[in-house]
Amino acid sequence: MSKRGRQIAIAKAQVHGIVELVRIALKSSGPCFVSSGFPRSGSTLVYNLVKIILEERYAKVFGGWDGHGIPLRENKNDCLLIKTHTLNLQYLSMADHVIFSIRDPRTCLVSCFRKFGWWPSYNEIDDWFVSLEWARGHADSVFKYEDFRNNYSVLVSELVELLDYPGDPEYLKSKLPKASSQSGGFDSETQMHGGHATNTGDADWRTALPERFSSYLEEKHFDAMKLMGYLS
Repeated sequence: MSKRGRQIAIAKAQVHGIVELVRIALKSSGPCFVSSGFPRSGSTLVYNLVKIILEERYAKVFGGWDGHGIPLRENKNDCLLIKTHTLNLQYLSMADHVIFSIRDPRTCLVSCFRKFGWWPSYNEIDDWFVSLEWARGHADSVFKYEDFRNNYSVLVSELVELLDYPGDPEYLKSKLPKASSQSGGFDSETQMHGGHATNTGDADWRTALPERFSSYLEEKHFDAMKLMGYLS
C-alpha cells in the first residue's frame, strides 16, 4: 500500500470511529428529531413547529443548528432537535424522525443571495440534491415549500399526525415566531436570522438569478428538478 493509501485508510478508520461514538451516544439517549432540507426552503419554520410540539411533550428540548455543533443534552433522556442543511449520517441515521423540506432551487439561490450576499457554489448545490436523494428513501416526510408558504395549515396538519400531537393545530400556528423582514442578529432559540424573510417570490429567479445557475441546474439536475415539479 502506498503512503497516500495508508493515509486514506487511517482517515477512514478515524471517521468510522467517530461515527460509532456518535451512534452509541445518540442510541443510548433520549429521542432525536431532525429538521433538514434545502437552505431557504422553510426548514426553520418546520424546526420551530416541531420544537413547539416537542416542548409540550418533553420536560427539556435541546435544539440547535449543526453548524454551531450538535446541541448536548443535560440528561440522557432529554429530547434533541437538530436543524441541518447537510447530509450528516452520523445523526440522521439515528434520528427517530427526519423531516425534510424542499423548494425550487432557483428560488433558494436568490433568497440565499438576498439574505447573505453570496451565491452558493456548484458543489453546495450538488450537496442539496444528494441530501434530497437520501431524504426520498429515509425521511419521514418531505415537504414542498410552495405547498405551504401561504397556508401553514397543510404543514401543521401533517406534523400533528406525524408526531402524534394531541393539541390544537391553531395553537401551534399562534405560537410560531414571526419571520421578521427587519435587520437584527441571530436568535439561537428560533434559529432565525435578523431579516430572516427575504420575500422572494416563486418567479423572482427569472430576473434575479444569473443564467449560469439555471443552466447548471437544467444540465446537471434535470431529472431531479422534473421529479420535484420545477421543470417539465
